[in-house]
Amino acid sequence: MPEPKEEIRQRIDIADLISEYLTTKPAGSGSFKALCPFHNEKSPSFYISRDKQIWHCFGCDKGGDIFSFVMEMDGMDFPTALQFLGKKAGVKVDSKPQKGQGEYDKLREIHALSTVFYQTVLHKHALGEKSREYLKTRGFEIDLVKKFELGSAPDNWDTLTVYLKKKGITDELLLKAGLSKRSSSGNLIDRFRNRLLIPLRDPQGRVVGYTGRLLVEQGEKTGPKYLNSPETPIYKKSDILFGFAFAKRSMRQLDAAIVVEGNLDVVASHKAGVANVVASCGTALTEGQLLLIKKQTNKLLMCFDSDNAGFAAAQRGIQLAQKLGFDVDVISIPEDIGKDPDDVVRNNPEEWKKLVAKPIPVMKYYIDRWSKEVDPTNPRSKRDFAKRVLDEVVYVKDMVERQHWLQIVADMTQTDVELLKTSVGATKKPDVVTIKPSEKPKKPTKLTRQQKSYRFIIGSILQDEALLVDLKDKLKPEDIKDPLWSEVYKSIQLSYTEDVDPNSTQTPIFQRLRSHWQNNEKVEYLKALDAALVHAEAMTTDMTAKDLRNEVDRHIAFIKTRALKARKLQLAAQIRQAEQAGQSDRVRELLQEYNAFTITSTG
Repeated sequence: MPEPKEEIRQRIDIADLISEYLTTKPAGSGSFKALCPFHNEKSPSFYISRDKQIWHCFGCDKGGDIFSFVMEMDGMDFPTALQFLGKKAGVKVDSKPQKGQGEYDKLREIHALSTVFYQTVLHKHALGEKSREYLKTRGFEIDLVKKFELGSAPDNWDTLTVYLKKKGITDELLLKAGLSKRSSSGNLIDRFRNRLLIPLRDPQGRVVGYTGRLLVEQGEKTGPKYLNSPETPIYKKSDILFGFAFAKRSMRQLDAAIVVEGNLDVVASHKAGVANVVASCGTALTEGQLLLIKKQTNKLLMCFDSDNAGFAAAQRGIQLAQKLGFDVDVISIPEDIGKDPDDVVRNNPEEWKKLVAKPIPVMKYYIDRWSKEVDPTNPRSKRDFAKRVLDEVVYVKDMVERQHWLQIVADMTQTDVELLKTSVGATKKPDVVTIKPSEKPKKPTKLTRQQKSYRFIIGSILQDEALLVDLKDKLKPEDIKDPLWSEVYKSIQLSYTEDVDPNSTQTPIFQRLRSHWQNNEKVEYLKALDAALVHAEAMTTDMTAKDLRNEVDRHIAFIKTRALKARKLQLAAQIRQAEQAGQSDRVRELLQEYNAFTITSTG
């Protein structure tokens, strides 16, 4: 019986998995290509080998197998990726906490226990009655409530705290998790009481905190309407988007992300059948949140309250999104159908779908909003209006689109459009956004012609191991002057000729080497191996076996010619040095070798 990791590999096809995330197209020989999700590109450089079950991007040099793909795509660590893919493949993976379990894992475990506790109170206990009644008034059906794992915090001082302590959770961890706090008398009490509990999840869907909606009658309010978990080692507000784990797939499929203000707006949107929606929780979008979205789509649809506070927060988020290269539109809710998405859905779910389907460009939204305040007879009023628009149009990078909005403002203010052009950004320059090194895709080093030949030859061998018999005398490891490719080629030859593991003789060289280098964490060798195989698959799609061998021979001839030229240049330099040093015997020796090279290359 194979270990879970290998069984998962056998059950999940990499091309099928990646096609759930990306739009893939056949690239011949069972390969596929797609636009890389890890860096911006217009032409596909992301290739998938179904035969070898690997992927590689020639644009940003990322690559690997099914595990590395979901780890990169969804920001998972390996244990989480193993659990996620195990569940998908129907393979049981041991999820018991290991000895020496880290603090992060322990805090996530505490939140998992708390989520079950809050759900039990909501669905099965008299203390959850008030929350159940509230959800009925919102029109949230049981399936929706269970999907988001909504719960209820009882109107008692320490019910959750006592429950978790009985489970062996220490006071220190309860405080660190943000689920308990010290009372004025020093006792440990629940942070959330008499509230509907809405779990907050990290990008992998693990609960890391909560938003608690107060459940009191009008006039009884004893705290903020919405109370969030404090920041903890596993919950950083600036990196969390409510609903993101549920929205990822829909964002990719629809190529758009809807951003709303409130968590319950997200739940309501799911009720209406619109799933590509997340909440910024009433604050301006942060760079971390936007970079999460950018892995899924480059288009944002913003929906925010029309009050000044909501608009100001949204405007800051929009500016940052534009700096990061997003296309931004606005979903504008007419006053007569609701004040927010939740309100619209409660009145008529179909109306929310219609609004989502017809967003307006963000500059049109700005112009429409601000033009209502313009007095056409007052030059200062027109000046202030134009300045506001010009301060925002600076974020529009496309010159055709920018010209469009400038012409509209020019017509509205009866101003020469050329004059407006010279004023764009005069008072406000967009800040340069610096993506953190860990998030900014690393541009791979451009390969030389020789390195491209090494890659092609090695990739061809990995496809057809019989080539090694012909190449044994034609190409030696020392003929390959790049240390990395030389070592890869040498390892392939050794793997072919040496029966190191009698049980693996039927396993292709590619799989043997990949497994060996993976176990020994030889990352550069792995990347070279994957890149060679995927590149060769893409390049040799329409080649016959004879054509392939001829092409390999052509690359070998090029390698040898370049090596010969390099050696001749080296000899010429050594001859000059020997002459200057008066080493006549050394000069004759070098000249003999130099002339032999010349005769070989011409004769």
